[in-house]
Amino acid sequence: MVISNDSLIFDPSLADKVNSFNTCPNSKIVWKPSPVGFLKLNVDGAVSKNGLGCGVGGILRNNNGECLLSFSEQIGQGPLILAELQAMKIGLLIFLKSRWCYNHRLILESDSKIAVEWVLNVTLCSSLFACVVHEIADLIHMNCIVV
Repeated sequence: MVISNDSLIFDPSLADKVNSFNTCPNSKIVWKPSPVGFLKLNVDGAVSKNGLGCGVGGILRNNNGECLLSFSEQIGQGPLILAELQAMKIGLLIFLKSRWCYNHRLILESDSKIAVEWVLNVTLCSSLFACVVHEIADLIHMNCIVV
C-alpha cells in the first residue's frame, strides 16, 4: 500500500492500515557508537493510538555507549511528524545547554526519514511545519551538528 506523506499529515490513521512487520521480517537495526570526540543523540516521537497524546524522548551516549543523559516528556496533541520534529528540537536544546556541548560534536539520529529529510533540506517540508523545521535546521547549522 502506498500512502503519500501529505495524506499522513492530515490523517495519521492511514498508517495503521499498513503492516510494516511483513516487509522486512529478518532485518535488524543495530545501534552504532559515535566516533571519538562525538556524542550521539537518538530521539523519537510517539503518538497514542487515539491521537490525543504525544510524547518525545531521547538519549545521549558517548563513544563507549554510556548514557550521559536522557529525557522524555509529553507534548500535547498532534500528528506523528510533529512529535518527531519536537523530539529533535527538544533534544538539541537540551544538548546545547549541557556541559558536553563545549568539548564534543554531536550526531543527531532519528528513525523518522521524513523529519531527517526536512531538516537537511527545508525546501522539502510541508508549510504546516516550516517554522519548527527552520528552527531545527538553524540549530544544526549554527552548531555543526551531524544528522
